[in-house]
Amino acid sequence: MKYYSIKNMSVAVNGVPIFGLGEGDDVLQGRRLVDTFTHQMGVQGNMLVIGSANKSGEVIIKLQQGSLSNNFLNELFDRQEGSDSNTFDPLIVTINDNSTGDTAGGSDGYIPQKAEFVRGENANDHEWKIVVEQYDQFFGILQEL
Repeated sequence: MKYYSIKNMSVAVNGVPIFGLGEGDDVLQGRRLVDTFTHQMGVQGNMLVIGSANKSGEVIIKLQQGSLSNNFLNELFDRQEGSDSNTFDPLIVTINDNSTGDTAGGSDGYIPQKAEFVRGENANDHEWKIVVEQYDQFFGILQEL
């Protein structure tokens, strides 16, 4: 039997642990922004596969409304927004599944915009996106019970 639990996940931005993950099956997401390979078909039906050097990606973290990590990510955004080319501090984001060895994340990142401010009858998750220059992911193996 294999075992998985979100309790075995850890997330960090610039080495600082992120706590207070939101609700649902998609609180942590990662992906490349463009296809690694595309193709071109010639008029005689020959296909040419084209590899992209673009390894940029995004990591999306959904946090509970009351998570203190919202304050931390908001401060990082404010610091980046107020910087110039000499003082811009790129971000590093890592997601680790400590039971399977799965990892995702990237470096040289930025937060494109603050999480939306939404309030209503119930608490709402805040979705933070971090775009990185170099995104990668590795799938480990689920542990046997």
